[in-house]
Amino acid sequence: MTAPFETLVASLHGQSLTIAARILTRLGLPGESARRLGDEPPAIDPVRTALLIAAVRYGSHLPEARACLKAFAALPQRPPLALVSFNLTARKPAQQTAGESAHLRKTIAGFGLEPVAARAVAGKLNYPR
Repeated sequence: MTAPFETLVASLHGQSLTIAARILTRLGLPGESARRLGDEPPAIDPVRTALLIAAVRYGSHLPEARACLKAFAALPQRPPLALVSFNLTARKPAQQTAGESAHLRKTIAGFGLEPVAARAVAGKLNYPR
């Protein structure tokens, strides 16, 4: 079965890709893959829901995630958007929803987004890397 959404990932060290794979597996789509964002904003499928999993670094989502959201916000017909913010503050239960997470609130408001779902998930800081 093909996912009804397109999974886009902004990751610095690959942790967001691991989270994407876990989400796809939990949704019963283990064979699906996520597309890692690069320097250029991706072409966004106007029909499929966009699932963006974006890491936060130094208080902001990664530049490739911001470029993707800027391109998404500029679409004349936006597909549904689900947003997952991967950051360290989400380790606290009171920092996991769009209303509670400053990173999500700032991103949603800054790009004028209306995601169908938004969630912050805790990541890990790998000091040796």
